[in-house]
Amino acid sequence: NNKTFVAKMRAERDANNYATALNWQESSTLVLNSSAASAFIFLVVLLHCAVIYYARPDVTEMEGFVSSMGRIFCQVCQSVELLFHFISAGSIGVALSSPHVQFEMFVFVCGWAGIFMGSMFLSVVPALRLYRLMQHFPTLHNILMTTLSTHSHAGNLVFFFLMNLAVLSTIGRYMFGENLNLISRQNYGTFAASMLTTFQLLTGDAWSKVMYDVLAGMEAHGLHRQVCGVIFVVGW
Repeated sequence: NNKTFVAKMRAERDANNYATALNWQESSTLVLNSSAASAFIFLVVLLHCAVIYYARPDVTEMEGFVSSMGRIFCQVCQSVELLFHFISAGSIGVALSSPHVQFEMFVFVCGWAGIFMGSMFLSVVPALRLYRLMQHFPTLHNILMTTLSTHSHAGNLVFFFLMNLAVLSTIGRYMFGENLNLISRQNYGTFAASMLTTFQLLTGDAWSKVMYDVLAGMEAHGLHRQVCGVIFVVGW
């Protein structure tokens, strides 16, 4: 903890009556933890998002120029901030072990790459820094941290969902085959179409239309096939 580190160093110097000034590492830590630096970063992030908004092909030449200069200024400010993080940590390796610095480095690289390569996609990536402003709103910040701390569980949930989607799509493919192809776009004629139709059923989007299409498509195969089709659609 940088604050604890600085506090210990100050306490040690006070106890031994040292008159020497703080070194570069301690000074960088103090700067990063200061309210002035926090307010400045807050304003830079807001400015960065604003100039990114005007980095569009339909803006005037002057707006485009101001946007480019603004993005370069904000990138330089972020470069200085990262430099302070590296000095405060004592080494680049230690600094990069922090998820916060890793995120900043990712945004930093994408931002400069977007400027030099003229890529609109990469130029928009730094707008993700807007999430940093949540630290000024404790409730939102706690929600964000809680969400990030559960990302591994969320990944398992997404994997479970995709597995179920693949299984149900395979079942639907064998149940209906190409019987719905001429009736509706929501069919099971191919595995890709089967995945899309099953996803539609799982989200509840127009599931009743799929059910009626199943009834019409399976009419020639008997009532029992229609009933099985309806149970498949309604059950999921």
